[in-house]
Amino acid sequence: MEPTGDRRPDRRRLRRVRAAESHPLQSPSAAEFRRAGLCHALCPGGDRRVGGRRALPPRAPRRARLRVRKRAVKSWLPVLGAIIVLTIAAYARWTPPSRAGDLRPRPDALEYESGARNMLHGTGYYLVVEGRRYPPRYPPGFSVLLVPFLFAWDGGPGSGIIAVLATALIGTALAIVTGHLVAGPLAGLVAGMLLAASPAHVRLSRMVMSDVPSACVVASVGLVLAAAVRRPPIRAWALAVTGLLIGCATTIHVTNALLVIPAAVVVATLGGGPARAAALASATLVGVAPLLLYDASRFGSPFATGYGRWATISFATSFATAPPVGGGTEPNLSFYGRTLAGLGDLYPWPWAVLIALGAVCALRSKRRDERAVVMLGALFLALLCGVYVTFFWQASRFLIPALPLLVALAGLPFASHRARTTRMAAASLVLAGLLVLARSPALYRQDMFLGEADMLREVASKTEPDAVLVIRTNEHFFSLLLRANGADRVWVPLDLDEHMLAVRWFKPPPVDPSTPVPAWIDESFAGPYAADRAPAAMHALLATGRPVYVSGLLGNQVPWFRAFLQMLNLRFTTTRVATVPGVELYRVGELGGRSPRP
Repeated sequence: MEPTGDRRPDRRRLRRVRAAESHPLQSPSAAEFRRAGLCHALCPGGDRRVGGRRALPPRAPRRARLRVRKRAVKSWLPVLGAIIVLTIAAYARWTPPSRAGDLRPRPDALEYESGARNMLHGTGYYLVVEGRRYPPRYPPGFSVLLVPFLFAWDGGPGSGIIAVLATALIGTALAIVTGHLVAGPLAGLVAGMLLAASPAHVRLSRMVMSDVPSACVVASVGLVLAAAVRRPPIRAWALAVTGLLIGCATTIHVTNALLVIPAAVVVATLGGGPARAAALASATLVGVAPLLLYDASRFGSPFATGYGRWATISFATSFATAPPVGGGTEPNLSFYGRTLAGLGDLYPWPWAVLIALGAVCALRSKRRDERAVVMLGALFLALLCGVYVTFFWQASRFLIPALPLLVALAGLPFASHRARTTRMAAASLVLAGLLVLARSPALYRQDMFLGEADMLREVASKTEPDAVLVIRTNEHFFSLLLRANGADRVWVPLDLDEHMLAVRWFKPPPVDPSTPVPAWIDESFAGPYAADRAPAAMHALLATGRPVYVSGLLGNQVPWFRAFLQMLNLRFTTTRVATVPGVELYRVGELGGRSPRP
């Protein structure tokens, strides 16, 4: 049909179409030219009418805008999901510093935070026991991490929990990014959710312990390697960063040095050959050099550790088939087998199946990043189990550093290129695992909370600044809470605390052996109870002229505490002082002219 009417082109629409042509998403078709009234581009005599009908405005820009909006929504959905996962993780892990103030388990948590405070105050990375400095049993990495947090805010024992929470959330975010990079956004969200819901990871995030920060650094190693092997050969900067991160992880946990072996295998097979693996080993040596220098200066050898100073038996092959002497009710082989099978508190059994499914998918895949994740995670886990199966102590927390790599494996079945049946099976395993956890709330229950730090603060508020306190606690807590703000209280330990007992039992050499016991520590009752000498020791304390108090805090840990109280009731006056419930606080005085009670 021959077009009729005005033959002048619609120049305004022509400019619009030309602009659309310049946009890759808005290139118009010939039909859109005709609808725009630009028939002169195809035949002479163009008109605003085509086929007797009025031409419609171009639709390409509108459709392109819709496509852009859909893509924007799709790109923001993973971010929104990650925010939700991190919010849930933070809610499940948040612990007020006052609740973490017990610094348990002992002596680990106490050593980490006290070592950080000693570094902050210029004493150095030492344990102070009876005024003398001793090298701690653990490497200094975690305490160094705590220093800036304590410098920014120190509210007393338990303040280091803020650093642990921060590393827990960073580790969860790294797991999400790793899963997203390797297998897509859904895989990343699944990996982050599994790490956020792990009972062991949640409980350890509520303690001032090094396991969660260690897992965070290992997660960063996995992310860097997974990204680097996508385009081999691996760049020099990626090798340097990976080696330095492994060295940093080693300063937190010595067993993280094992990570260099699977990392080197990944680099040698997927990232450029043995020469690149040797470069990675060199970078790791640079990263671990500060720890080697520290060990050489403190213990005389770069391969010695402080643990040997505080323990006599560490490893034995018999612990694989018999319960370890340090703690455990079953052989290490069966314990770690149950834990990895999902019958412990690391993750539920459906997620163990999901991790195995992800490993199978990665091994069958030709993608370098997926194979890197399975090689790194499986080899590192095998090396950790090989070490701890002969250790004199058993705990699922020893496997926490490998957990970010395992959850990244669990996310691989959710990749978009997997078969639909695989993705559906993986989704059912995730839901089954959540159901198992929902029916096992005891797995998330924190260890018994005693509130020792809060009780000591209450004792400080009820006693004079120059009082003598016969109480069971530790030197770090007493100096931090009861001798703060210029107070000159004297501490009389009730029996030996953890570190006093270890010093007498293992006899580690102090750095300053000539330093005397501080004047504010009186060890009249620090040791076996002698009923014949106890009254004389109490008379000597009263003779100083200071008010003398006896507290029942943690008295259940002292086998002779009741006998000690009976002696006080017979030979001295005892006045109960009101304090927090559950803690007995008595002021002790002389009987005067009266004879001892019968």
